[in-house]
Amino acid sequence: IDNPIAKFVRRFLTFQDKKSHEMMKNVWNGIWLLAMILMAVFAININNAKNKKVMFLKLSIVVSICGLALYQAIFESRARYIFIFMPVFIFAASFGFDAILNKVRNFSYEQR
Repeated sequence: IDNPIAKFVRRFLTFQDKKSHEMMKNVWNGIWLLAMILMAVFAININNAKNKKVMFLKLSIVVSICGLALYQAIFESRARYIFIFMPVFIFAASFGFDAILNKVRNFSYEQR
């Protein structure tokens, strides 16, 4: 393919030398680990919702993530299609990040 955009994306995502490939693989694994930690924080702090609608939304996200993980564990030995579910993971990780920020804000207000 002679498309310059495709060449740039291919060069960015797949490194030719082993050192750059290992570095990028570690970066992506670190991002994935951070997302998993944030989702765990979100699942732990699910009962801090302000109203029942938000609580139901958060509970449905946690149940869907558990279902997606179960589906991946049973039917997919290689997680080829996990990128389809990435918006759900990002949404849950953002809720976890918000929970951490709220804890930090509450802690800083208590210190005053």
